[in-house]
Amino acid sequence: MENDLELTNLLFQLKTFADSLALQLLVKKYQPMILSLIGHFHLQLLDTDDLLQEARIICYQTACSFDPTKANITFGAYFKLSLCNHFRSLLRRENAQKRLLEKQVISLEELLYEKGDILPMTLGDFELRIELELLLQKLPTLLTPLEYRVFCAYLHYQKASLVAQKLELSQSQINNAMQRYHHKLARWYQKNG
Repeated sequence: MENDLELTNLLFQLKTFADSLALQLLVKKYQPMILSLIGHFHLQLLDTDDLLQEARIICYQTACSFDPTKANITFGAYFKLSLCNHFRSLLRRENAQKRLLEKQVISLEELLYEKGDILPMTLGDFELRIELELLLQKLPTLLTPLEYRVFCAYLHYQKASLVAQKLELSQSQINNAMQRYHHKLARWYQKNG
């Protein structure tokens, strides 16, 4: 009974005063369920911190719309249902972006074929070509899915602003992904080059 009273008090504080401490306590109370759902949905374009932030937002929205007198459901079940629905929406959006990218981004091999072989073929540069081809094969495992998508799109469009537009991401997301893959490629080259 004490837990019900505590939950009712937190919901009241959150609805009435938009109390950030009440939200923090509510999220902490349901954190095991939140982490379980994050692990269940396997969203690739958002990291755990982003998904926790999404969960906080949904928790607040759910708390504000929850009315125990109108529904025969507990807050925990209502929150879980709302969060599942939100994560499903994020997953659908992510899958739609992937399908769109598959249509828009040309594979590296096709790009080389269309634009001509831009890799040097002299005997002195043969080792460089092999290293570059090895790197191109390792890129999908070396980079995160987002970084790889940005890398491929940048090869095709050659402007960060066009990449942001085509991938429907913000300019800062594109710049951050490019910065991360530049660092990863530099580290890979230091180890293998």
